[in-house]
Amino acid sequence: TTRKSFTIEQGSPDINQYSVYTGIVVDQMTLTVPVDGIVTASFAVIGKDMTVRGTTLDATFTQPVASQPFVHEGGVFSIGNQPASCVLTGITLTVENGTTTNFALGNTQACDLSVAMSRVSGAMTIYFKDAAAINAFLNGTESSLEFTLSDGTNTHTYFLPKIKYNIDIVTGK
Repeated sequence: TTRKSFTIEQGSPDINQYSVYTGIVVDQMTLTVPVDGIVTASFAVIGKDMTVRGTTLDATFTQPVASQPFVHEGGVFSIGNQPASCVLTGITLTVENGTTTNFALGNTQACDLSVAMSRVSGAMTIYFKDAAAINAFLNGTESSLEFTLSDGTNTHTYFLPKIKYNIDIVTGK
């Protein structure tokens, strides 16, 4: 696998001050699918270096095209390769790559970025509709979770082939 990175520029054009961050990789993503709002995603990034410039990298910046936000309506939710046999009221999914910067004495920029074992975690809030779903939960049965979200034009599909149910003892959820 070839690691891909990108560059981010933060600019203050009124004073011709531009910070250029290079070697940027996404270290964490958190996706939230609520029953009463839009789907949100937040990202944490980490990079190798930052330099300050007096000019921008791209004088012909093009504004991004706005799209409709994703919501759960029209989404497809499957547990164990079947339509969910419970009522899902929310999903949160977090993917952490465990990236760290590797610095060396005498250098101001990181020599490289190291990636540890990725960790995927999340939570679902659900209401059980039958004994089969409750028993799978109580027995800690392994299953899968797949859901697809769409804005009518664009589609995102998320597949977790091996999940295990457990309960949050503090909240009972």
